[in-house]
Amino acid sequence: MNLGSWRTPIVVLTCGTAILCLSFGLRQNFGLYMAPISTDLGWGRETFAFAVAFQSLVWGVSTPIFGLLADRYGPAKIVAAGGAFYAYGLYYMSQATVPLDATIGVGVLTGFAMSMTGFPVILSVIGRIVAPKKRSIYLGIAAAGGSSGQLILVPGGQWLITDYGWVTAIIVLAAIAAVIVPLSSALAGGN
Repeated sequence: MNLGSWRTPIVVLTCGTAILCLSFGLRQNFGLYMAPISTDLGWGRETFAFAVAFQSLVWGVSTPIFGLLADRYGPAKIVAAGGAFYAYGLYYMSQATVPLDATIGVGVLTGFAMSMTGFPVILSVIGRIVAPKKRSIYLGIAAAGGSSGQLILVPGGQWLITDYGWVTAIIVLAAIAAVIVPLSSALAGGN
């Protein structure tokens, strides 16, 4: 499989793991935002909780659809779009004034983003690029790296909220989510 000179298995593994780390680390931050958003906007906790719960439904329903689209059009395009959805969804939430904004930003947009940047799409690319003899170790590294996103990003998210407020913190998270877009280029040709 010729992926170009720079898209070696190690580069694909590194970029894929970074995408998973960002995707899941950002999602794990959402719990930190419930109290400050609810207090600042005068919403009950159920408003933001509903948006996060709705995100899980959108994520679950749309994952097979985006997996199919990744197979058809290439994983790099789907993952790049997912990074853009993630960044825009978080930014949209930072500008929220009514409960529907939370449902659209966190529920719908980041729900789609999770299905576009999650384990099924990324691990399929890594699994295809690596020789069968090394496949298990590469997939294990990527899965562990993705899960470690919460360990890396949640403390930073709490620090941002504490020192700068939830609006600035979520805008910083949106900028971090945007990093997924250039990282996705390593996945081109991986279908």
